[in-house]
Amino acid sequence: MLTPPVSMLGIPAMEKVRREIANWPQELGMDTTRLCLDQVREYLNSPPDILGHHLTAGRDIYITFLEQAGEMASLDFSEAIKPLQVGMNMLPGIAEAIQHEHLNEAAAGFARIVEYERDAFTILLKTVSEFE
Repeated sequence: MLTPPVSMLGIPAMEKVRREIANWPQELGMDTTRLCLDQVREYLNSPPDILGHHLTAGRDIYITFLEQAGEMASLDFSEAIKPLQVGMNMLPGIAEAIQHEHLNEAAAGFARIVEYERDAFTILLKTVSEFE
């Protein structure tokens, strides 16, 4: 998530969306922008539910995994889980901003999530490296 092999993944991808989303209407036109916004909202709704109300971007699965793996490995991931939960709770607001085409608001939401997730994954790295 912090340093993926390609910039279309992890935190670099969220930073790219944050930097560019507000400019999509001018750069892409509204029809293409709406298609791209649908894609972003689809990402936020993963794993998907038919009504689009599972706006966790899979963070709920990350958190459950960390809880279970931490218990199995006798590691405490609770400090890493906290910022993931905060970021996950912000996703419905970003989805709503996207739905209403409030793209500066969506960009600001992505910026906050990037901060929380960078903290979470940095804590995870530290926790795991202390274990080795």
